[in-house]
Amino acid sequence: MKWLLYTLITIAVVALLTLLAMEDRGYVLINVRGYTVESSLVTWLVLLTLAFVALHFSLRFLTNLFYVPKGMKLWREQRRRQRANQALLDGLVKMAEGDWRHARKEVLKHISDSRAPMLNYLAAARASHELNDYDQRDRYLKLAGQHASANDVGVKLTQAELQLGQHQQEQALATLRTLQLVNPQHRTVLKTLAGLYLDLGDWSNLIDMIPQLRR
Repeated sequence: MKWLLYTLITIAVVALLTLLAMEDRGYVLINVRGYTVESSLVTWLVLLTLAFVALHFSLRFLTNLFYVPKGMKLWREQRRRQRANQALLDGLVKMAEGDWRHARKEVLKHISDSRAPMLNYLAAARASHELNDYDQRDRYLKLAGQHASANDVGVKLTQAELQLGQHQQEQALATLRTLQLVNPQHRTVLKTLAGLYLDLGDWSNLIDMIPQLRR
C-alpha cells in the first residue's frame, strides 16, 4: 500500500514538473573538466526527482536492514512469552480437571520464560501436594518465595493452606503468625488464623483477635 502511494506521488510530481517546464523550455548545461553535458530542463527535473525517490527508498532499506536483528530478537522473546503463558493456562486447566500430574508438568514446562514464575511454582506446589509429593511441594514453595516480593503474602498463605490440608496444624500456625506480624490487617490471614485457633480450641488468642476481625 505504501509503495503504491509513493508511486502515485512520484508520478504526480513528475507530471507537475513537466507542466511547469513546458511554460519555460529552458536547458541545463554542465561543464566539468572539459566534459559538457547539456539537456532540457524537463529531463533534469525528472532525473532529480527520480534520484531523490531512489535515495529515499535506499535509506529506508538500509535502516530496516540495520534493525532486522533487533526485530528478530524481540519477536523471539514475544514468542517465548506467549508459549510460557499458554503452558501456564494449560496447566491451570489441568488443575481444574484434577489432572495433577499433567498440571505440574505444564506449569513447569516453560517457566524460564514466564513473566510471573511465582505463580508457576505455586501451581506446581499445589499439584505436588495433591499428588502427596510433599518434598517437591516444599521445594516449589521455596522457589516461589524466591520470586516473590518482600511483602507478598501469597506464598506463605498458600503454604499455610497446604499445611492445614496435610493436618500440620503447628506448622501452619507458625506460618500464619509470621504472616500476621508482617500483615496485621490482612483479612484472609486473620480469618484463616482465627479458624485455626477455633480448631485448636485456643480461646484466649481467638478472643484477642475479635476486635481485628470486626474492623
